[in-house]
Amino acid sequence: MKKCKYCQSEIDDKAKICPQCKKKQPNLVKTIITVAIVAVVIIAIIGAIGSGGNQEKGSLDKQGDKSKVEDVVAGIGEYIEQDGVKVSFIDVREVSGNMFLSPGDGKVYIIAEFEIENNTSNELAISSLLQFTAYVDDYVTDLSISAESAGGADTLDGSIAAGKKLRGAIGYEVSQDWKKLEIQFKPNVISSKVMKFETENPKNN
Repeated sequence: MKKCKYCQSEIDDKAKICPQCKKKQPNLVKTIITVAIVAVVIIAIIGAIGSGGNQEKGSLDKQGDKSKVEDVVAGIGEYIEQDGVKVSFIDVREVSGNMFLSPGDGKVYIIAEFEIENNTSNELAISSLLQFTAYVDDYVTDLSISAESAGGADTLDGSIAAGKKLRGAIGYEVSQDWKKLEIQFKPNVISSKVMKFETENPKNN
């Protein structure tokens, strides 16, 4: 005999409904199985989050000199690798314009050059508009098509096959006395993970 979970009346061990209060008795086996499944799913999610956030930073001059840390910031001549996507910060240069395009008064074009290597097993789509965000002296700065055109470099847009690379540049129109440039790149547009790259204006040193 067992007791009803609701009215505490004694009922048969196999009874699914209490004859006294007419309430259905919970299935203990199913409850245990459900709790176990939920626990396994939660552990798997936590494990995936924990293992997928590491970034690896290294120098382009010293390929073997790398340290695994989270939320690293790379400078010119360094790279960050995350989840099989390696992004190298090649260079930053100023461009005054050309005969057709020129920045506004007191401003200058800056061109940031990157190389993206796809070390995953899938094709990687890159959009400079959707995946790159720039901050100049901590203010968000929009990508400038005029700067990119004046700079003459290929843009960072396209599809990269597995094991292949894409090299190009993104451009911005900024104050000529800018001090710090920070560029953030998201390997996946729907992910919260970002790679951070920073440099300072060499003229201010």
